Amino acid sequence: MNAAPLASPFLGLRPFQSGDAELFFGRDQEIDELLKRLSSERFLAVTGASGSGKSSLVAAGVIPRLLGGGLRKLGGNWNVVQCRPGVDPHAAMAAALAKNGRLTAAELEAGVALPAVFEAVLRQSSRGLIDALRRQVGDASQHLFVIDQFEELFRYRQASLEHGAAEDDAAAFVKLLLTAASSKESQTYVIVTLRTDYLGQCELFHGLPEAMSRGHYLVPRLTREQLESTLSEPLQLFGATMDEALVQQVLLDVGDRPHLLPQLQHALLRTWHHWEKRATTEPLQ
Repeated sequence: MNAAPLASPFLGLRPFQSGDAELFFGRDQEIDELLKRLSSERFLAVTGASGSGKSSLVAAGVIPRLLGGGLRKLGGNWNVVQCRPGVDPHAAMAAALAKNGRLTAAELEAGVALPAVFEAVLRQSSRGLIDALRRQVGDASQHLFVIDQFEELFRYRQASLEHGAAEDDAAAFVKLLLTAASSKESQTYVIVTLRTDYLGQCELFHGLPEAMSRGHYLVPRLTREQLESTLSEPLQLFGATMDEALVQQVLLDVGDRPHLLPQLQHALLRTWHHWEKRATTEPLQ
């Protein structure tokens, strides 16, 4: 299947996804480091400030590199499942698993929904994620679960408590991840992305602080050279360049403030659209 043609060199406010890997520049060193850690730890917590690019680093950096055989030590046949906890983490995980799952003949005859089947499996025990993988279609030898915006789980837990529910549901979800990542039965890996201001809340769940201590990665600020790469290299794919004065102004404005990266992408996208309308061959200004 051919990839869809690139529409523009910048994405705007939305984070990078796996399909945006061609436009993701400036983080090669961080991708290499995360793959190195993944080769020895099966649970990784990628943390950083809001807007620091942790979700994009995993989605558009680590996952495409992994699927492309970037971690030969572990093989190249990967099943990647991505979700966010949202307002119901078990349901979110079940929906993600169902994208590559299958129903039994009896379930087909009964007319049950595949996400509901997966959710029931997940809730049966702490081995639910391991058991759910047996219903996945394909012959992948390694499985990677990416839980983006893991801090949503803490908000879910708090909302559940405020409505009189037991806290076991959020704790059970964490247990699913930790059990799968530590199981010798399947090669299952877990990456969570988490805002640093929620790190203290990890102690609410048994086993999570220990797992995060072993596999914690704090996303570093982009260096000046890396930031310049995120400006110039996407434009090169479109045969365009950026005026040097604008490059220097952007570098000065962003400085060492990582939370401005989404706003930078948005400003660059607006500038790109304005430049396109001018139908000029001059550098982006």
